[in-house]
Amino acid sequence: MPTQDAPVVARMKAAGAIPLARTNLPELGLRISTDNPLRSRTLYPWTIDRTCGGSSGGEGSAIATGMSTIGLGNDIGGSLRNPAYCCGIISLKPTTGRIPHATTIPPIELGISAQIMLAEGPMARNVEDVKLAYSILAGRDPRDPNSVDVPLWGEAVTNKRVALITEVPNVDMPTSHIKTIKEAGKALADAGWQVEEAQAPELERVSELWAYLLASDLQPNIDMLAMIISEKPTEMLRQLIEEYHPSKMPITVLHAERWRLSCLWSEFFSKYPMAIGPTWTNIPFLHDADLAANGSEVPTGIADGLPTGVQIYADKWREDICLEGAAIVEKALGRFTPIDPTF
Repeated sequence: MPTQDAPVVARMKAAGAIPLARTNLPELGLRISTDNPLRSRTLYPWTIDRTCGGSSGGEGSAIATGMSTIGLGNDIGGSLRNPAYCCGIISLKPTTGRIPHATTIPPIELGISAQIMLAEGPMARNVEDVKLAYSILAGRDPRDPNSVDVPLWGEAVTNKRVALITEVPNVDMPTSHIKTIKEAGKALADAGWQVEEAQAPELERVSELWAYLLASDLQPNIDMLAMIISEKPTEMLRQLIEEYHPSKMPITVLHAERWRLSCLWSEFFSKYPMAIGPTWTNIPFLHDADLAANGSEVPTGIADGLPTGVQIYADKWREDICLEGAAIVEKALGRFTPIDPTF
C-alpha cells in the first residue's frame, strides 16, 4: 500500500476503511513480477510456478485469496492492471490526476514520465467495490498539482459502439485471449451496444513512446538505482535505457509525437466510446521470465487452469464508461474470486 500520509490512504480511512497491511512489491516497483531480496516472492494463487504480476502483485494476490476486500496501488506501466489480470480480480487505472498522488518517501518530486503517466487506482474482487473506492479516492489535493475535481460520471453514451481489439502488431495472441475478448463483446452486444472489430491507433508507436518516456527518467538515475537494487533488475533497466536512450529521440520530438498520438486516440474514442482488448498478449509467465527481456481490467473466466481477462478502456475522464462495461461483462461472465490457494 502507499504511505500512511498518501491522499489515497487518508481518504479511505476518512470513509471508515481499516488499513490492513503494506503488501509486497518488486524492487522500487520496477518489474511486472513481484519478487525482492527483502520479502522474497509473492506466490500466485492459481499455480505456484507463474507470476502474480506486478508491481502491485502482493495486493493482487491478497485480494484474490480473500485476505482483503479493496486494495490500493498506482500504475505507470500496468502496475494495477498486470496483477489484476494475472490474479483474476478487477482494477481501475483512471486518468492521471483523477485520484491525487503524493508521497513522503524520497524522491517526493516526480520525473516527467510519472507526471504524465502515473495514476493512482483501486483493486477489488468485484466492480461495485472498485466503483465505491473510486468515488472515495477521486478529487483535488494540493500536494498533487495534476489532480482535479471533475464529475465522476459523464453524460449517458448515445453512440454505443464498442471496438474489439483482437490483433496486436507482431504478436500472436493465444486463442483463449481472442475468445475472451469476443465473449466480452457479446456481453456488450446483448446489453445493446454495437460491437465490431477495429484496429487500435498505432499501438507499436504508443509503446515505443512509453518506453522513451520511462527511459528519460531512468537514464540519469541508473547508477544510483544500481546501488540499492539487485543485479538482474539493474541489468534489465540498463537494457531498456540502451534501447530507448533519450539521445535517440529528442524531447521536442517525443512530446510532439505524444500529442499527435493523443489526437489519434481522441478521434478513435469519438467513434468508439468503449474499446475492449487484451491486458497482456500472453498467459502469466513463469517466474523471472520478465528479467530475460523486457483502464479497467476485468476477469472473464478460466482457461487451462488460469484466469482470463480483458482490458476495457475509454477516453480521458470517462472512467464511468469503463466501469459500465466492466459491470456488464462481470454480470454476463461471472466472478472467479475469492479462491483457495492451490499450493
